[in-house]
Amino acid sequence: MRITAEEFEEKLKEREFSSCNPKLLKNLLTEHEIVDYINNSNFSIQCKNQLIQFFKTINKLQNEGKHIEKSLLLMGDENLSQIKFVVQSILVEAEVSNNILYCDDDRRNPYELSSLPVNGIIEVGINPRDFSIKYSEYFFENYSDNFIIYKGTRDDILLFLDMSKIVFPFTIDDNFSREEKLKQAKKICLEYGFVFINDKPDHNLDSITLFGLRKQLYSLMSNALMEEKEDKSINLSEIIALYVNRLKNHRRSLDDDFEEDSGPEIPHEDISMDDLIGLAQVKKQVKRLCNFFSQKKDFIPSKHMFFTGNPGTGKTTVARCLQQLFYKNGVIKKNVFIETDKGGLCGKYVGHTAIKTKKIFEKALGGVLFIDEAYALTQNTDDRKIDFGHEAISTLLKLMEDNRDNTVVIMAGYSDEMKTMVSANPGLKSRVQFSIDFPNYNPEELLEITEQIFSNHSYTLNPEAKTRIQAILEKATKEKDFSNGRFARNLCEQLMLIQAERTNDSIIMPEDVETYLAELPKEIEKPIIGFSAI
Repeated sequence: MRITAEEFEEKLKEREFSSCNPKLLKNLLTEHEIVDYINNSNFSIQCKNQLIQFFKTINKLQNEGKHIEKSLLLMGDENLSQIKFVVQSILVEAEVSNNILYCDDDRRNPYELSSLPVNGIIEVGINPRDFSIKYSEYFFENYSDNFIIYKGTRDDILLFLDMSKIVFPFTIDDNFSREEKLKQAKKICLEYGFVFINDKPDHNLDSITLFGLRKQLYSLMSNALMEEKEDKSINLSEIIALYVNRLKNHRRSLDDDFEEDSGPEIPHEDISMDDLIGLAQVKKQVKRLCNFFSQKKDFIPSKHMFFTGNPGTGKTTVARCLQQLFYKNGVIKKNVFIETDKGGLCGKYVGHTAIKTKKIFEKALGGVLFIDEAYALTQNTDDRKIDFGHEAISTLLKLMEDNRDNTVVIMAGYSDEMKTMVSANPGLKSRVQFSIDFPNYNPEELLEITEQIFSNHSYTLNPEAKTRIQAILEKATKEKDFSNGRFARNLCEQLMLIQAERTNDSIIMPEDVETYLAELPKEIEKPIIGFSAI
């Protein structure tokens, strides 16, 4: 027998009562009340049937002393609180749980719940913005004695299931059928003196929830009454158009977050390895890999790779060439090259990283995903902030393994930092079998690069100017933070700027080099102006 409101308030003051009588404390339903409550509720028919079946199953397993998997997935759009109330009543009535606890919603950090008693009910709200897959795993591993209810809207839960791949023993889905939605729509219209016209096939009702249907109905009828329209009919097509538009606006900020820094899809220019200067050993390794993968299509090991080397050694350019070769030789099915970095993979809040990483990976599916400065995923540059790099790596590892036969992931970065990253993540070493090291360019190769850059921009290099540039390059290669081809490109851009100030004949002269050297000490103190930001 349930207690009165006055008794409830009085009993709340008793700590011993609160801990020993959760059923009375929460004013839960008795065994005889549960079925009547379900049948008289506004739940969907599917939800009612699932709740009754859950009630029977829990009681049967408990009475027979059999093991009960203690987790349940609850999804719906407007009856979640009432359904949760029924589920709690069933669990306490069957004596599956004797404590009702709460991880109130998706904004509570479950790692803070260090003193939870066993044999309780924990409620966990699911929201892709804030909920981490790791949290769900944490609950499964650490609170197995408690019954965990995962709840959320249908859209959020379906996204969570797609992310986590977790299988739940019990699911309650408050999903209304087309007939139920149509019946509700007609009833609401009739109450307000309107006529509901179903001018679209019934399957269009699948695209709108009952909550959304009601909201749009009330909106249309209110507008019609305010404008004193004579037409008292409401068309299904109007409702769906309004709903779709509202849904797009509602999700725009979330979608913007997911798309931010997602990595550009690089235009498929014809880049030939033979056109690249130097890199003899790198070219040999790339062609060897391409031949192997092309010939051994029945034997498909992991195609993922590490590209290691100093900045400006051609890692990104070679990755694009490799993608072209792989595509032309049938090693990959899609002509896609996605370039990203830590900022493109990691989110700004809990739960965002896994979704963001998966979204970028899906863009590269069937092609090549190039992750520049990949070692940054294991480096937290600000101790004051939560770092999501490790979550990005965990998500990547699963995606790399599941798609090892159709997608190539290339992780690039400095040699020492990449070794540190791999040693800290053993899973990477087992999934990435190939590594290509990019050596520094020598002065002769750098001079050839500068000549190629000038030629591509229709500039002529005076012989004496060429000699002076070679001397600059020989000195630069001995410096600690030398940036290889990037230095050569910056040098060319500076000389073209200086030449344009002197004349418009498109010839790089010795005096242009002298001007560059004269201005060099000033340029060390402030950023160099160039045609492209590096």
